[in-house]
Amino acid sequence: MLALIDDDLFDAMRLDVRGVFPRNTTFGFAVDKWKPWQFNGLDVLVGEDFNTTVDANGDTLIYPEGDTTVAASGRMPRGGYFFDCIVRQLRLPRIRSIRKTTLKSSVIFRKKISTT
Repeated sequence: MLALIDDDLFDAMRLDVRGVFPRNTTFGFAVDKWKPWQFNGLDVLVGEDFNTTVDANGDTLIYPEGDTTVAASGRMPRGGYFFDCIVRQLRLPRIRSIRKTTLKSSVIFRKKISTT
């Protein structure tokens, strides 16, 4: 997990670079409002739409945009320290078959143009 550094610590460490963070997290929710959350016995602040559940194995699941009505998009194993993304996308067709279809279509198209 990452943390934001307060200005006094930033100055004390004589840092000269600030992070630029996107408005939303990897899981699609904004981090402009905060709520408390327990992380391995430690009290931390997380984004307001940071919604999790714990599965039968004790793994923590996180949901896209905080929407617990859809399939989880991240998993933190029990005792873990970060979320792994869960691939939810359907398998795409193989590139080879797409190329064959495209080549056949372009050959047919060329024949039609040259015969007219």
